[in-house]
Amino acid sequence: MNEIYCPVYFRYLGNDYDAKTNFSENHDINYIEERIERILDPEKTDQSLFGTSGMAETYSTKRLALQFYDVQAEFNRKYERKIVHMIVFFGDEACGIGDFMAAYMDRRIVDYIGHRFQTIFAVHTNTENIHIHFIINPVSYTNGALYRTTTMTDLKRYYEIIDQIYRKTYGDSMGGYGYCK
Repeated sequence: MNEIYCPVYFRYLGNDYDAKTNFSENHDINYIEERIERILDPEKTDQSLFGTSGMAETYSTKRLALQFYDVQAEFNRKYERKIVHMIVFFGDEACGIGDFMAAYMDRRIVDYIGHRFQTIFAVHTNTENIHIHFIINPVSYTNGALYRTTTMTDLKRYYEIIDQIYRKTYGDSMGGYGYCK
C-alpha cells in the first residue's frame, strides 16, 4: 500500500472578462485566444500532452478560439462568460503522477464533462508539480445550455475519476480532494 498522502486540488480561475461591456467580435476572439495560448505554451507543455473535445483539433489557437466564439454566437450568448478555466493540482512529486498518467486523467475528466461542451486541456510539466489545465466553453454546442462551475458534485466526480486511476496504479487512494481559492 502507498503511504503517501497525495491530495488533489481543484481551482476555477476568476473571470476577468467584463460581460456587461459589449466588446467587438474581434475583442471576444482575442480574449479567448489569449487564454488558450497560455495553457498551450510550448515552454509549459509538450504537444503530445494536450487535446480537445467537441471541436476540430488544431494547433492554431486562433482557430480554437473561433470555434468557441462560433458556438457562443450561434446560441446568442456572445456576452456571457467567455471561458471556464479549471486547474487540477496534485500533491507533490512523491505522488508519482507522471505526465502521461496526468494526460490519461485529463481525458477521463473530459469524458465526464461530456460531449456537450467544447474543451481544451493540457498537462503542464514546467513546474515541480504536474498539473492539468482545462479551458471549457461555457456554452453547450448541443443546446446552448450553460456549464455550471460551482457544483461540488462535479469536483467530487472529477476526484473519483482521478482517484480510481491512481488506485489502479498504486493500490491506494490519493488522500482526498479540496478546492483552492
